[in-house]
Amino acid sequence: MVGDLGLSETAYGLSYWLPTVVKGFGVFNTVNGLLNIIPWICVAFALWWNPCHAELHRGNRTLHIVAPMLIGAAGLTLSVLVPGHALKFAFSCIAAAGIFAGQPVFWTLPPTFLKGATAAAGIAAINSVGNLGGIAAQNVVPMIKDATGSDLAPMLFLAACLVAGAALVFVVQAVLRSYGRQPDTVIESAGSAAPG
Repeated sequence: MVGDLGLSETAYGLSYWLPTVVKGFGVFNTVNGLLNIIPWICVAFALWWNPCHAELHRGNRTLHIVAPMLIGAAGLTLSVLVPGHALKFAFSCIAAAGIFAGQPVFWTLPPTFLKGATAAAGIAAINSVGNLGGIAAQNVVPMIKDATGSDLAPMLFLAACLVAGAALVFVVQAVLRSYGRQPDTVIESAGSAAPG
């Protein structure tokens, strides 16, 4: 649940905040809108590539969840630290791709430990807790901006959320393994035949 909270909070935070960051570069509204298309093109590619790569390398879903989260955190952090608007924007694009790329693979985990009727309730609970990230992001990010006077400082908060979420994915994996569940094992689709 908390892993999805980190993903959702960061996704909402970046979605809400990136146009403000780009506007801080001194561009006109039309240019701001056009520039804000670029991160979503990066996200579209990452949403296609990461799950395809995860499928090719079955048995290691954790890597395909955590690595994009850490890439996203690094991108957010570097978007604050590097000089120049172009570099800041480029790292924001990398961050956006990382934030979203792990989400499809993340949602393959709940069926490894939720079965039957509990699956529906469990997935709904995970999604509900994750969506609280939207509430937190739209309130905490502006508070950080007001406290620091920086449009970019909130990105450090979002990066910390991603790192915490990535760490919690490892914790959940360890707990599942301690109970004899193998979260990185392949889940066969309902239509596939069992090996004979």
